[in-house]
Amino acid sequence: MIHFIQEYSNTNIVIVNIPHRHDVMKLDKINPRIQAYNSKLKNIVKSFKHVSLVEKSTNRRHFTNLCLLLNNHGKERLAKQIAIQIGLLVVSSSKTLTL
Repeated sequence: MIHFIQEYSNTNIVIVNIPHRHDVMKLDKINPRIQAYNSKLKNIVKSFKHVSLVEKSTNRRHFTNLCLLLNNHGKERLAKQIAIQIGLLVVSSSKTLTL
């Protein structure tokens, strides 16, 4: 991931973190691992001005009955979050260009 971010340092990058798994038992170790990875990802993103992170919802209501895929409400929420990040990048880029 870091190599990719460094290689494309002249490109704005929006990364979406890994969602919580609702389809596994509470004792399963996958969700703590996902949480640890997302935490590392958040720290990596802080180091780069051209990268922003969209944190996917962990709310069970945003997923389908099978618990793996986003439902329409979850997709809409994620799309809005991505659009907001892109908008912030555009505003930031235009400020840099005018200076």
